[in-house]
Amino acid sequence: MKKFAHSKAGKVVIALVALMFIGAIAQPGQQTTDVSSSAPQETTQATSSSSQADESPSSDNAAPDPAPAPAPSAAEPAPASLKAHFIDVGQGDSEFIELPDGKTMLIDAGVPDAGPTVVSYLKSLGCTRIDYLVATHPHADHIGGLPAVISAFDIGEVWAPNASNTTKTFEAFIDAVRGKGLQIHAGAAGMDIVGADAGYTASIIAPPDGVNSDDYNDYSLVIQLSFGTTSFLFTGDSPAEAIAAAAPGPVDVLKVAHHGSNTGTTSSLISALSPTYSVISYGISNDYGHPTAKVLSMLTAHSQHVLGTGANGTIVITSDGSTVNASCAKPDGQVTPGDKSGGASAAAAAGGAAAASTAEAQSSGSSNDTVYVTASGKGKRYHRENCPTVKKSKLVALSRSDAEAQGYTPCKKCNP
Repeated sequence: MKKFAHSKAGKVVIALVALMFIGAIAQPGQQTTDVSSSAPQETTQATSSSSQADESPSSDNAAPDPAPAPAPSAAEPAPASLKAHFIDVGQGDSEFIELPDGKTMLIDAGVPDAGPTVVSYLKSLGCTRIDYLVATHPHADHIGGLPAVISAFDIGEVWAPNASNTTKTFEAFIDAVRGKGLQIHAGAAGMDIVGADAGYTASIIAPPDGVNSDDYNDYSLVIQLSFGTTSFLFTGDSPAEAIAAAAPGPVDVLKVAHHGSNTGTTSSLISALSPTYSVISYGISNDYGHPTAKVLSMLTAHSQHVLGTGANGTIVITSDGSTVNASCAKPDGQVTPGDKSGGASAAAAAGGAAAASTAEAQSSGSSNDTVYVTASGKGKRYHRENCPTVKKSKLVALSRSDAEAQGYTPCKKCNP
């Protein structure tokens, strides 16, 4: 046997047996790698040929290695957008903005009773943090709900004008800010809340630094948000003259100043702004007659769409950087002029006859009633003697008719 193994023939036979053994091992492994259901026989043959090529590197008929499977492509990122929510808080203001970089901004939060409404709405959107919180001016229908918001969310920066008030509502706002260890950035024209590096801008364009007035509306922060070629203008209760002086240019979306009152809008201003959407934040049957027929007429003449939280509920306007689109909770609602008597009727129907009588008394004083104006004449408002907005000012007594003849209008805080 040893002799046969060392003979030439024996070596050949041993080599053949070894090759057959190797082939027997390789063949089952090749069959288990076949995952194609369309051509299993061809795949097996190709694999077999490759195995033979490994055994005989000099073969010219060896099949090439299969191309590697392409790596799965990464999901395309969602396109950036800016989404402004005009929250229905009744007779007041509140706007929540989802910014293109994922951050958020809240401008005002209505009266104190509206605070829970704003908190609930923001939570329904999945909001846990407000990066920029803006109090436009120290009136209760704008800052009243902010303490509830500050308590419920993580807050980044707080912005407000350089104006203070002695009301409990304002003090509650200040206490809420201090309670979270926050500081207030005193805003004025020329300041950026968000700079261009973010891919959009949020700029304060009014009031001018150093404004001094007996009317808190004159302190209203006016914020212009620009994203791509689109622009949003949030005006608080700013007077039309201050907005016009800031020259914001044409805008796509306008939050109409002061709930659609005559003081916040002029024909020349709306013509210059020529907004695609004009949004009025107001409550149905409010005691102030907002929005006025005069303002609605101007908005209709110079704006493509006029929407209001009273008629349409919460309104959401989205920008992709080049176009804007709106959706409403009540898309069929039509904004109509306010009617003071409507508020009285609604209150009486609900059993609030006393409240209706008070509202009527406040809105229809005698022409001989004594009212008060500031000695400086600033603000062009007449007041009750105990109005908190002129607590520190020297006052001059006039009859209501004389005050109106001199161009004064009633203060919205004390309703003389």
